[in-house]
Amino acid sequence: MKLYFKNSEGKERLLCTAKTKDEVNNAISKFLDDNNYKCHYQRIWGHDGRIWIDFGSWSEFFVIDDADINELMGL
Repeated sequence: MKLYFKNSEGKERLLCTAKTKDEVNNAISKFLDDNNYKCHYQRIWGHDGRIWIDFGSWSEFFVIDDADINELMGL
């Protein structure tokens, strides 16, 4: 799985390549901590073959390629 951060200008930055959902969650937590973001909620959905994670910012998202949403959700 490849985890990206998509900023408010639509530019994506690769944060990590992960093998497990725990690695993805750890990378997201580290990014949020390092950048002083507060995660007010988390909404996850699939669109265009990618997984999108809304963490409370109306214009920035985490995006995951090469992953199964059911695996990430623990289903």
